[in-house]
Amino acid sequence: MTKGKAQGDKRPKQKKGGEVDDENEAEAKRRGNPGGFHGARLEFLRARVEEFCKHSADSTTRGWWKGVWKDYWQQFPWTLALDEEPPEDISTYVVKPDTELTAEEMATKNKTKEDTQAKIKRWFSYARISKSASNPFAKWISQLRRVDEQAPRRLALYQSYMQDDDALAKINDVFKERYPELVGKKNRIKERGQIARELLAAETEEYRNELKARVDEEFEAAMEEYKTGDSAAAAEVKDPALQQEARERLAVTVQPLLDSLRALTGSHVLLVTGTVIDGKFDVRTLQAKAPGTQGLKLSAWDSRGFKNIMDQWMRYLVAGGKYVPCYSRPTAHRV
Repeated sequence: MTKGKAQGDKRPKQKKGGEVDDENEAEAKRRGNPGGFHGARLEFLRARVEEFCKHSADSTTRGWWKGVWKDYWQQFPWTLALDEEPPEDISTYVVKPDTELTAEEMATKNKTKEDTQAKIKRWFSYARISKSASNPFAKWISQLRRVDEQAPRRLALYQSYMQDDDALAKINDVFKERYPELVGKKNRIKERGQIARELLAAETEEYRNELKARVDEEFEAAMEEYKTGDSAAAAEVKDPALQQEARERLAVTVQPLLDSLRALTGSHVLLVTGTVIDGKFDVRTLQAKAPGTQGLKLSAWDSRGFKNIMDQWMRYLVAGGKYVPCYSRPTAHRV
């Protein structure tokens, strides 16, 4: 069985000339990724990016992190160096239980886990920014959202500190102890902000520098998104892969807009898209959600009539928008 050794924050080995030996690490460096994760660890993190983005948007990351930490430390024991891959059978890797650790070893374990978890959080923050930037709808969404919108403002360090789950837990503990009579009374931003400043001042200089770097990165990303909103319509995409990604995102991106149009105008709204790829149809329909018409969408309200509309639409797609006196159904198949 493999015996655990003290983990060090080691960098990937480099070849002569400074070339990074690990291809994934090279990619991470090009993106400015601060984590330096690769191999099985990188796969572990990438598999959870979608979950993180969803929980981040819903402000529910605090409970989500607990599951991540449990899974991560089970797969990658704290004594396993960051540049060291775990064995195929992790049960063969022996780590001493806490009861057998010396005080010095316990301090090393706590510091290792704290530093690693901070790096993982930064990695996910960068991944979220990168994912948003790669969304084919990003510029279009930015344009829709802007109604006399002011430029984004850089967060103060203590404000960003208050958004960290672990820091927020510390702030809440101090708040309850210092202001028991205010517990449960609104948000008390002023008092919590003062506590955050005090706790942040007590953190290490390294931590504050890392926090500042993260704030700067997020501000620059927000400014870039704000600036792209100044452009008119989204530029035409030529890359087939990006076009496919945009089609896959269509429902989740456009449905809220259709529902808003229905609510604002009182009109029924139906969106039909279509393209022909390798002789097969990719046809998608979205309809604004609203009560009325027996609560049914057109496809359910009159399935035969809806089928006729789709037949006409597919003939149009085959013709490429040009007039062709064709009244027979195309031979291509639906996707």
